[in-house]
Amino acid sequence: MGGLHILVAFFAIFLAVSLLVPVPVLPGSWFCSLLGIAVSDFVRILSALFNGAFYSVIFWTTFVGLGKKLE
Repeated sequence: MGGLHILVAFFAIFLAVSLLVPVPVLPGSWFCSLLGIAVSDFVRILSALFNGAFYSVIFWTTFVGLGKKLE
């Protein structure tokens, strides 16, 4: 259950950072460019959601993997 806390915490951190930083952050900006002009009104929010999900899953996987290795 501790892994879920890590996932949510890093999702919130990267979501906030992606919204507050004025430059496009990969991979969110890349995903939005793949979706095309249909989402042009929501690019900033979608980019932040993609970044939050992408980076939080990476950190969560690392946390869970290291936790199992240390047990």
